[in-house]
Amino acid sequence: MLKYQRHMVKKRRKLLSRYIVVDPNICHGKPTFVGTRVMVAQVLRQVARGMPRDKIVAEWRNTVSKQAIADAVKRMTLSPENGDKMAPTERRYSKEEFARRGDAIYESDVAPHLKSRDNGKFVAIDIDSGNYEVDADELGACDRLSARVPSAQIWLVRVGSRAVHRFGGRERRSA
Repeated sequence: MLKYQRHMVKKRRKLLSRYIVVDPNICHGKPTFVGTRVMVAQVLRQVARGMPRDKIVAEWRNTVSKQAIADAVKRMTLSPENGDKMAPTERRYSKEEFARRGDAIYESDVAPHLKSRDNGKFVAIDIDSGNYEVDADELGACDRLSARVPSAQIWLVRVGSRAVHRFGGRERRSA
């Protein structure tokens, strides 16, 4: 028995993000939300069917948050050709190249088509295809783009702002 145990490979719990974990002792090692037995694939199927986030959260009795759902959509994709197994969305570019491509597409292809009423809205851009979605809600823009391009490499921009979010500080006021 001791000889057998030495050759066994012990699988460990792997934290994929703040909200997603793979643990061989929970749900046969499939990705689940941290602290739950709710499989990420189940929630992603609900998102793919167009179920509103509030309804998904309520259905799972608040064990899965909107932020966890957004993280799952961002990081994971369903691949029907693999029997609907989960596959993490891999980054295909360095951070610098990712930002360069995203900014270039925004400036050349997206910005010329924006109207003044779009100021303050979010633009989700797939840096591979150039497809984009505009929405007042960042999750809405990302979700719609992900529905159109499942393996999208999403660059997020806020129209009329240098940053998507602002932490602290005050806005400059004109005199």
